Amino acid sequence: MRRAFTLVELCMGLMVTALVMGAAAAFMLATSSVWHATESAQANAQSSIQMKGRLQNVLRESAAIGAVETGVSTNPAVALIWRGDANSDGQVQTSETALLTHDVTNKSLLIQFPVVSGADTTWTAAAFNSPATISTIRSNTLKSHVLLRRVSAANFGVLKPSGSIQRTIFEYDVTTTNGKTSDRYYGTTALRTPLQPK
Repeated sequence: MRRAFTLVELCMGLMVTALVMGAAAAFMLATSSVWHATESAQANAQSSIQMKGRLQNVLRESAAIGAVETGVSTNPAVALIWRGDANSDGQVQTSETALLTHDVTNKSLLIQFPVVSGADTTWTAAAFNSPATISTIRSNTLKSHVLLRRVSAANFGVLKPSGSIQRTIFEYDVTTTNGKTSDRYYGTTALRTPLQPK
């Protein structure tokens, strides 16, 4: 003759099932939190790789770095770049320049190209290295491209060559903020084929 489970046996079975299900839920929750932490770290690492690649593409192909506002206090970091000598005259024209700018308002790193309508201003080497030139170029209409978003701070610096075989070195220190996480990226880039403006 078959007999059914008693109430005590059923309760013990339910308790064992509940313990197994609780352990499985705890394991899945731990896996999920590790997944999210890893996902955030990967996103930040990918941002770093993208930023470095984009900056290096812009800077390595540049002919020279002119005036630089480092990005201390309330002034955003800005670097004046001579993209190349398009007309082979050895002089910097406004149409051949670009600004690498930290846009504090929109928290982004931009490359800005002046849109020249009318006469194209030629800059001497001294003027190209003067911070006043940055303001003058900003007075033009600028076509902006975002290099990196969520930039909370940026600092730029330039090491000018002291000898004929040295290259100009551009230094950058960029902090990105993604929710509660902040990451700081520091790097340097040397210009590939530097020119000296006349």
